Order: sequence, then C-alpha cells, then structure tokens
Amino acid sequence: MNGTRVGYARCSTDEQDVVIQTEQLLTLGVPEDRIYIDRGFSGTTRRNRAGLDQALAAVWNGSVFTVTKFDRFARNMAEANEILTDLSGRGVLFGLGGSVYDWTDPFGRLFLQTLAMVAEFEANLGHMRTREGMALAKKNGKLKGKQPKLPEPARRSIRRRYAEGEVSLADLATEYSVGRSTIHRIIHGPETSRWSDHTPKLDVIFRPRSFSAPTAVPGFPDPDHVQGDPHRPLRRRAGRRDLGGRRCHVADAAARHVRQAERLANRSHPAGDRAAGHRGRPGSRRRGCGAGGDGLGPAGVPGLPA
Repeated sequence: MNGTRVGYARCSTDEQDVVIQTEQLLTLGVPEDRIYIDRGFSGTTRRNRAGLDQALAAVWNGSVFTVTKFDRFARNMAEANEILTDLSGRGVLFGLGGSVYDWTDPFGRLFLQTLAMVAEFEANLGHMRTREGMALAKKNGKLKGKQPKLPEPARRSIRRRYAEGEVSLADLATEYSVGRSTIHRIIHGPETSRWSDHTPKLDVIFRPRSFSAPTAVPGFPDPDHVQGDPHRPLRRRAGRRDLGGRRCHVADAAARHVRQAERLANRSHPAGDRAAGHRGRPGSRRRGCGAGGDGLGPAGVPGLPA
C-alpha cells in the first residue's frame, strides 16, 4: 500500500513535538507531503483542527487513513464513530500503526469502538484529576487565577510614561513584547493596586433627613426635626450646612434678623440691659421684649414675635 496512505499526527501543546509520530508514519510508507499535523489541540473535539480536516479531505477511495495511535486521532467516541462512518462510506480504510481495519467488518468495528471508548475514558480521568488538583489548590490558597503579563512596577511605569506623552501605545507594546490590547487595558483599565486586599473598605450609610411641612424648604434638609421623630426639634444654629456641604441660606437669613434685632434692642435700652445683667438674647422675656415689657424691644422687627 505504499503511496496510498495519508498520515495524521497531533500533539496537545505547542511545547510538544511530532517528530516521533512523523518518523513512524514515514516508516509505514506515508509520503512526507501527505502527513498532516495539528499542534496545540486536544483530541476530545474535532473543532478547529485544520490538520485533521485537510487529512480527511486528502483521502480517496481505496486509500488508508493512517495514525500511529488511536488517541492521536480522537478521544471522543461520538466523533470517532462519525468520522469512521464517513471514511467507510467513501471507501477509505483506517490504518493504526502497521495494521489496517475495515469499519464495515464487525470485528474491526468492535476493536475500533473499544479503542475509542478507552481513549475517551483516559481523557475523562485526566480531566477529573485536573479538577481535583485545582480544587485542592484553591482550598489552600494557591490557585489565584491568571497572573498579569507584566508586574505592577512595569504597569505603573507604562501609565506614567503614557500620561506624560513620552511614548505611544504601539511603542510600549513593542518595548514590552506584548499586544496593543494589553497596553490598552493597563492604561485605561482600573488600577488594581489602588483597591488591594489590604486596603480597608469603608461602609458608609447615608440616611436622608425627613422634611416637615411647616418649616421644610425644597432642596434643603429640615434643620428642626430628627429623622424618624418629627416632634423632637433641634436648636437652629446660624450657618449650619446641608447634606451636600453647602451653607443653609434659610438659617443664615434667620441669623441676620436675630443680629439686627439685638442691635436695635441694645440701642433702645443700653442702660437697662446693663443693669439687668442680660446678654441681649433675642426673644427673651426678661428684657421686656414680650407682651409684658415696655414695648421698645424688637417687636417691630419683621419676622420676630412681639
């Protein structure tokens, strides 16, 4: 069958090579120009295996599709049965090492199906061991996900140099031997060091103050009532601030009226105030500013009670 064979070789990672498989296929009589190779692909799926697709397209009626080991061909029973059925329908035989098998023969079909079952079983065992090892590493804190391509000092340097306009994004990608998308994520992405695991997080809860109908002003918090209990008034202080940090203009206006009333009261009874020993607090009944006084207090000031 020299010259009628089409060979296929595969390795799971880019670090592996197919030198041994290629030499064995050449020994079996496969021409060098009819050996198709897939590098870095798993045998559990047919997806994206361009070498396998080319090898299946290169066979013809009466030729032999040849591999050195069955698991190099497939590790999935369903896909293996599908490919072998298609090859058999096109009159192509299946070569495993130095042996040739016919899919239409019951014994040949049984043997190939058994090999496919064993290959899938070995792949499933490998996946199970990998998941167990990852779970144990995650439990011990050794599995922290994919590490960044560049260390944090290099990332800070990239942000600083790009912000200062020293270099362009393409120059940084060439200098650090990474893709432009990686530099773009470093520059425009969040700075992970700013919110590290050692940074304390503050839980701030904002509780809005309630508004009461008699004294509330839209856009300002009610300075005279406490949240949840509107019947407990607070003493108004001149110049108090609202939740946004701005001065409350309503309180400022009231303070100005109070100061004006004090000045008028002091001009009216300077001697009486000194004799009484009062400080001139606005609205005090002791000064005679109320109904029982002499009527010369701040009763005439707008906005203040007589």
